[in-house]
Amino acid sequence: AAAGGTQYASRADLASKDQQIATAEKLLDLQGPGAWACAGAGGLTNDGVDPGVNTGSGQSESKPEQAQPERKAEQPTTRSEQRTAPA
Repeated sequence: AAAGGTQYASRADLASKDQQIATAEKLLDLQGPGAWACAGAGGLTNDGVDPGVNTGSGQSESKPEQAQPERKAEQPTTRSEQRTAPA
């Protein structure tokens, strides 16, 4: 609730993808990458880049288009398609 996610929906799974991203970005600004235990393994950083998401909040913001900084290529994920339950 500290990052304002409840302004979109009562639970995260009821918010749109863009709304979830906007809330996560605000949480990242508030707490830094340490808010997520997997941040180090995933290389999460607070790069300050606007994700450019539409939260559907009904407020129209007129921001001039800005060139986005070039992002580094992401590392490919390695996950098997079939998950196994822990023993």
